Amino acid sequence: MTDPRRERDVDETTYEALAQEASLEMVPGVSLAAMELSFNLIRAANRLQRDLEINVYRPAGMTLAAFRLLVTIGKEGSAD
Repeated sequence: MTDPRRERDVDETTYEALAQEASLEMVPGVSLAAMELSFNLIRAANRLQRDLEINVYRPAGMTLAAFRLLVTIGKEGSAD
C-alpha cells in the first residue's frame, strides 16, 4: 500500500517537516538545525539560478546548460 503522504502535493514547510520527521526516524539525534540550514542554502541556490536564467542567460539567447557547456568547451579548448 502507498503512503498517503507521498501522494499529495505539499508546500515547502510541510515538505521540510516530513523530511525532518523521516530523518529523525532513520537517524535518531540528527541535527535538525543543520537540515534547516541545508534547505535554506538549497532554496537560495535555486533562486539565484532562476534569477540568472531569467536575467542573464535567456536575454543572451541561451540556457544555464548552454552556458555551462560553453564554459567547459572554453576551458578544455585552452588546455595544452
